[in-house]
Amino acid sequence: MVDRTPRSGVRQCASRGEPRAKDLIAYPGHKTTWGAEHYKGQEFGEAKATVGATVLTLDGYCKAARVDRVDVIKLDVDGYECDVLNGGREMIGRCKPVFVMEFAPSALQERGESLDALLACLLPFGYRFYGLDGNPLPDNASALRLLIREGESINVIANVSGGSAAQ
Repeated sequence: MVDRTPRSGVRQCASRGEPRAKDLIAYPGHKTTWGAEHYKGQEFGEAKATVGATVLTLDGYCKAARVDRVDVIKLDVDGYECDVLNGGREMIGRCKPVFVMEFAPSALQERGESLDALLACLLPFGYRFYGLDGNPLPDNASALRLLIREGESINVIANVSGGSAAQ
C-alpha cells in the first residue's frame, strides 16, 4: 500500500510581525535603489496597495492552517525579514526550519532595520549561516558586511543543525 498523505506544500502569503494589512504595500515590480549597480534606479513597476489582503504572522498562519511541522522556508521579503521572523518566533523555536534567504544590508536599511537586527532574530535559536556552496559564513554583522558589496546581497542558508548547510 502506498501512503499518499501530503508531506509537503508550498504556500504564498503575506506575512508581517503582526496581523495588520493597512500599511502593507505589494510591489508587483518596483524601482530599486539597493540592487546591483546596473539595476539601480530602473523602473520595475509601482507600489500597489493590498486592500482586502489577508495578513497573518507565521505563527498565526501555522495555527490557522494547523501546520505542526515546518522544515524549510524560502524567505524573499526584500528587507522585511525581521518583521516576518518576529511574527514566527513560536514556530521557529518549535520547528527550527531551514531558511533559504538573502542578506541584503541596504534593503534592510531602507526598511529601518539592520543586518545586526536580522541576526538577532535567528542567532538566539541556534542558527548558523552558510553560503549556497555549503561553506560557513560568519555569525556577526561586521564580518558579514565585509563579504557583501555595497548595494548588493548574498544568498544564505540558515540552519540549526550545526553541521553544514546540507544537513
